[in-house]
Amino acid sequence: MLALLFLLASAPSAAEQMLRIAVATTAEESGLVSYLVQEFRKSNPDVNVTLTITGAINALQVARNGAVDAVITHHPASETLFVAEGYGLSRTLIMSNGFAFFGPPSDPLALATETDIVRILHKIADAEPDFVVQGENSGTFRKLQELWVAAEITPDWVGYESTGSSSHATLLAAAASGAYTFADMGTYFSLRAKLGDTVVPLVRDHKALRNYYSYVVVNPVKFPGVNRVLAERFLEWLVSDLAQSLIGDYGQARFGVQLYEPAAHLDEALRAMRAAKHLEDSQHFIYALVSVAALLTILAVWAAVSFRMSARLQARTKASEERFSLAVAGSQDG
Repeated sequence: MLALLFLLASAPSAAEQMLRIAVATTAEESGLVSYLVQEFRKSNPDVNVTLTITGAINALQVARNGAVDAVITHHPASETLFVAEGYGLSRTLIMSNGFAFFGPPSDPLALATETDIVRILHKIADAEPDFVVQGENSGTFRKLQELWVAAEITPDWVGYESTGSSSHATLLAAAASGAYTFADMGTYFSLRAKLGDTVVPLVRDHKALRNYYSYVVVNPVKFPGVNRVLAERFLEWLVSDLAQSLIGDYGQARFGVQLYEPAAHLDEALRAMRAAKHLEDSQHFIYALVSVAALLTILAVWAAVSFRMSARLQARTKASEERFSLAVAGSQDG
């Protein structure tokens, strides 16, 4: 497990605060989360961020121990359970990419011609090729296990082995041995220069292979030391148009390809909250318009009344002046 600490060049001052985040390995091995933290700190220089990099399941366990304020991970079932058990306050989609089956470029099992995931899994199981997988606490490993279960296959043949490590290490192991594997496309693209043509994605861009990353705020009721304010401040930034654009662009300059897709717009709770905010803003706007209209009406009435009063005053003044003129003229005649 690796921890990264982002600090200011000078020693932290009393005004600075610490945000602790446990991050699934695949979200950081490409450098994405570190990059996002650096961008976040441009507008939040008072916040130092510690990243604990580990497998997706371990990241949630770190949070269960109260050691972090938030989690970025990619195993929906485990995240949902984490929130349901009261350890998490909220779970928000922030980005996605795709999983893929990788193997030799010659594709001896003809997997690339298949579109049915269950059939692909049966082809692999029937052939029993060398197949390497991540450690069991990896979200990628758990996703593959779910696919095997759905296909009613137990992958227990000789040659099906765990590296006990991350997708990064597992792809390198597959390339070195000519084995098949399962990993996310973001990790593959970040390693493509090292992998060359030794291992390539054979099955990808399938709806069953989507890989969603979520941000979970840890519940401070469970752990009083949790900094909910900072965790939610970073979440608010992550789902902003700026951060979502940074996520979508990440990888283009360094790897020549998009590694992740922004996904905050797909989060139902966030969409509902934004819709409610839009409605509230609209209601405030309508209220403001009504208030302005009422004020204009009052001003118009006041102007009309003032005009009438002024006209009457002018008429009375004129009549008084006329009576005075007549009186003066009469006295002169006498």
